[in-house]
Amino acid sequence: MRVWRSSASKTLRRNAQERCVYCGHMMEYFDRFDGGRIPLVPVEFPAVRVVPRQRWQVDNGVAYLNPAAQGACRLPHPAVCPMVEHTDADRELEGVRRALAVRTRKAIDAGQFVPREAKDLDEEEVAEQHVVVQEGAERHIVRHSTGLWLAPTTVADLRCIALSQGERCATAVRAEDDPEGMWEEIDIPPVAGRHGQRVLAAGDTMWVYALGTSGFDALQRWVKQRCPVHWQNTAPDAVSAEWVHFNPLHHEAHILHRPPSDATVPLPRSGIDDRGPFGIVFEPPRTTCANERCRNGTVMTVEEGWLCYKCAPKARRREATHRAWQRNADIG
Repeated sequence: MRVWRSSASKTLRRNAQERCVYCGHMMEYFDRFDGGRIPLVPVEFPAVRVVPRQRWQVDNGVAYLNPAAQGACRLPHPAVCPMVEHTDADRELEGVRRALAVRTRKAIDAGQFVPREAKDLDEEEVAEQHVVVQEGAERHIVRHSTGLWLAPTTVADLRCIALSQGERCATAVRAEDDPEGMWEEIDIPPVAGRHGQRVLAAGDTMWVYALGTSGFDALQRWVKQRCPVHWQNTAPDAVSAEWVHFNPLHHEAHILHRPPSDATVPLPRSGIDDRGPFGIVFEPPRTTCANERCRNGTVMTVEEGWLCYKCAPKARRREATHRAWQRNADIG
């Protein structure tokens, strides 16, 4: 079995079907449009009977939310899992949940299924069950793309998920010769709603492994959790990508208030800088465009009076016009 080279997903369908460890029902994992994974119910439902915020569709192996879906749509399994306490906003799905709850109870009573014990289970925990983490293992928070993601291990131990010679690749995602990122201190993001008040570290800072200074290829390789060897080939995924969206409420135990002992941080510059204590800057120096009305900048080394790609052509046109006026004045 091979994955077509133009496919946006490298997940084999036979490896994507699993049973929920909480209710025992079958679910099918798909790559999400934002880089994560989502378990969907294996059958389709009429879109008119599903609330808009739960209407998902699959295109080229990637699942995306489509509130305006017509005809049939897919349901995320966490939305109908009978072991989760759902909100009142999804009462349209109560019939599906009751039917699944009856099947789960029959399987438990017949000894065919033993659910995993969990207290105060929510939809996010059900969606993240594909990430197998050892108890007490250290997990690092990584900033890539436009959000924060929680890795299943430390940054150094994060393994490639490509299938190599019938087994999962044993190579680390982080390249040995180029770390492709650095540790930086950022504010802990707030959590919307009343549940956000339960985050004790709200308003504090945390250390994350930032990939913002890496190139586009390196950034995409981290998103797909691939090593440099399997980054651009058509090898399928041996397991599902193990990134999960970072939530300060559920992942507060993994917040680092100090950088790891082997962390790579920028060296302090001379003088005092307002962005960090003792002149330590947690991002590369940025040069702003010489045009006072422009806010563009660059982290590359440039000469004094540097203009950005938008202001430089305008400056050249103005200079050419000024020279033309000077020549006309001399002729007159």
